[in-house]
Amino acid sequence: MINAVIFDLDGVLIDSEPLHSKTDNQILRELGIRAAENYFDRFAGYTNESMWEAIKKDYHITKSTDKIIEMQMPLKLNLLQRKQESKPVLQLLNSSLAVTSN
Repeated sequence: MINAVIFDLDGVLIDSEPLHSKTDNQILRELGIRAAENYFDRFAGYTNESMWEAIKKDYHITKSTDKIIEMQMPLKLNLLQRKQESKPVLQLLNSSLAVTSN
């Protein structure tokens, strides 16, 4: 009998990468920068701090990483809260569900 299942991959319960890209692109627009649609694809799996440090170098952004993340977090939380669809794997589970993330 299976007592617990732990999912540790983005895309199993919800595919959040497009939401992250949308928010991150919005932040760049607020900073007066237009990035290519697929610019953020290369940052899948990066920490926020590492990603923004790389972006700051690419676009010569002087705003602190901490300030950028302060701008970013409310936007990401808003989009994630509005995201209602789940993956079919959830329908297969007949047990309580708990989600953990890093």
